[in-house]
Amino acid sequence: MAYNHINASRPDDGNALVAFSSGSLLNIAQGKFGKNLDESDARWVGAAGVDYGAVIVKADAPWNTLGELVADLQKDPTRYVLGAGGGVGSQDWMKAAILMKSSSVDPRSMRYVAYEGGGEALAALMGGHIQVYPGDVGEMKGQLEAGKVKMLAVMSPERLDGEFAAIPTAKEQGFDAEWTILRGYYLGLGV
Repeated sequence: MAYNHINASRPDDGNALVAFSSGSLLNIAQGKFGKNLDESDARWVGAAGVDYGAVIVKADAPWNTLGELVADLQKDPTRYVLGAGGGVGSQDWMKAAILMKSSSVDPRSMRYVAYEGGGEALAALMGGHIQVYPGDVGEMKGQLEAGKVKMLAVMSPERLDGEFAAIPTAKEQGFDAEWTILRGYYLGLGV
């Protein structure tokens, strides 16, 4: 909505700095903002940083490694429900699909539930409505510290430093599943 709003109503408003993520870029690439809007319809200010995808389960989930989860998904990919804050084709869905594909499971066989955002998906995970949340590392810091979730893998090319250093990457565990989330800002094209 923001991309369309800036282009239609505020293309020359220098005070309308808008945050974006790679999810926004994915939507642009898929033409979800309309066939007449593409990446050239914004003044890209710059990147603010990156985050990475993560495979997240409840703290009391039976899996302690990504390999254990994948073994169960390979037996029956319809038994467990994955869910996140984005519909089919979104970056959260892509994280789930990449995990499935790297596990030799057809992504079309997974059960995936789309939520309005990460908060709803996290509530669904905590409530047992989904068993796997392909979320973002950065948004789980508080939940990890509180002992409410386990992060089975980060979807980064290398193990992260600092407080996430103990969490192995999917690649380390034998799964070619990476997802980098770019975050940054843009202005209307007329600025």
